[in-house]
Amino acid sequence: MAGGATLIPSDDIDVDFSKVAALAQQVEERSSLMGAEHMRLACADLIQACRQMDKRK
Repeated sequence: MAGGATLIPSDDIDVDFSKVAALAQQVEERSSLMGAEHMRLACADLIQACRQMDKRK
């Protein structure tokens, strides 16, 4: 995203945050195996954000 913009899902969009978190966890695990530390950290942040959004539902 240009300029460090953050996207917040709109209430009218149905996002399955548990599914997004599960996919991010798969990427996180594979990134760890490949030594892609920045990707692993980004996935960890995404997983945490998904869990927070899931609680808000």
